[in-house]
Amino acid sequence: MRNKLKNIFIIIIVAIVAYFLGMLFPIKNILPLISKNTEEVSSYERWVLVANYLLAFLALVTVIVALFKEEITSLWRKPKLCITQKEDSSLLVERLKENTNNGNNEADCYDVLISIKNDGIVDAKNLKVKFLDAFFINPLTQSDSKILLERKIISIEECQYLPRYSSIDVRVASLMNRQKSQEKTEEEGAGEIIYLLGDNKLNPEYHGGEIRLSIMVSCEGGYSLKRKFSLKWDKKWGNRLVDISPRHLTATMLKEVD
Repeated sequence: MRNKLKNIFIIIIVAIVAYFLGMLFPIKNILPLISKNTEEVSSYERWVLVANYLLAFLALVTVIVALFKEEITSLWRKPKLCITQKEDSSLLVERLKENTNNGNNEADCYDVLISIKNDGIVDAKNLKVKFLDAFFINPLTQSDSKILLERKIISIEECQYLPRYSSIDVRVASLMNRQKSQEKTEEEGAGEIIYLLGDNKLNPEYHGGEIRLSIMVSCEGGYSLKRKFSLKWDKKWGNRLVDISPRHLTATMLKEVD
């Protein structure tokens, strides 16, 4: 649609330029012969002719604007997306257990949330968040291996419509401990650890080390935002966020992807 709109504008501009060039520098050989007896056009008639041409041109512009209003305004009015962080640059949020018998508040899940904000003057429509790639860095060998993700689109719980000057939280990853007993422990073996990237469950081979993520946020109109993130976990568990982070688990935004 944008290319079609540009072509229409090019055709209109070329036609206008050609018309005025022809009026300023006429080719006498192709002009019709005018008899000397023909009455001269008065100044009033000239201005009426010019006014008619201007009215015809304005009518054409009005029709084009009415048909392609959204496409025209989108050329200079776009949403402006950004990812905000907390003061400590951490992206981690804890989820507490429900219906605990001993009355102690303990977390059984830690989420990596990114807050996407629209600072633009127009709404962001058809908002999408997806993984571009993911790599696991082995802490012993420092070698990296690509993680194959079946579901690259990250689900957004709320609607995919972000009004201007508003924000939305998107869950990028989760670390869940589905314990089989109520005993407190820092070891992984006491329960099942589920490590998620979006809706992708990671194999245990990716449970100890660093994961580098590249994420793209996009919306209607061709706007896109790319960022890199680092997730580090040493396979130790903590019952609260202050126990596990930043000693055992960290999640931070690195830099913009080139």
